[in-house]
Amino acid sequence: MKHTLAVAALAAALTCAGAQATTIVDTGPGQDSGGNWSLFNGFEGTYQHLGATFDVTSATSIGSIEGWIEVYANGGGLEIRLHGGDSPNAALLYDTQVTPATGLGWRGATGLDWAVTPGTYTVVFFAQPGLDAAMPSPSPNPLGAEWFANEATGDNWSVWPELDFGVRVTAVPEPATYGLMALGLAVVSAAARRRARR
Repeated sequence: MKHTLAVAALAAALTCAGAQATTIVDTGPGQDSGGNWSLFNGFEGTYQHLGATFDVTSATSIGSIEGWIEVYANGGGLEIRLHGGDSPNAALLYDTQVTPATGLGWRGATGLDWAVTPGTYTVVFFAQPGLDAAMPSPSPNPLGAEWFANEATGDNWSVWPELDFGVRVTAVPEPATYGLMALGLAVVSAAARRRARR
């Protein structure tokens, strides 16, 4: 009986591990000692927004989009936009707004459920009024297709592969994985009930 319970527990653990979010993009964090690309929306019409292009190889649902960002002070929001194409000028598919915490780390939107098909996408980190932040670089595995727009570009997006800031995109667990996890937990529960009756 102990052997059966151990096997069931192992099966449940394996299915639970499978429920972890999968990584679509992970450039790694930018270096603290590297350059900082401004991500802000300040006074007197000054601002800068940043974006990056990446590929999705299979149909999935995006659960989180984050950038390696240093926020200098609270007070402004950050809009995360997902465009369906190879530039920020492509059709807008999804967007959400967050208020990132002060300090350096992965900042962005979690708890998303943005369905995507295989293809090319561009994420935009769009600074809202009052945001004072930057994206340090270089990251260890840059995407190589980064964008910026500011008052000097007339709000037009320009590609500049040398930006090399950090981006992380994860997918939510597949629905089938939830089914396997439930099955594994049911086996453990049944084994425990049988043991209690003996």
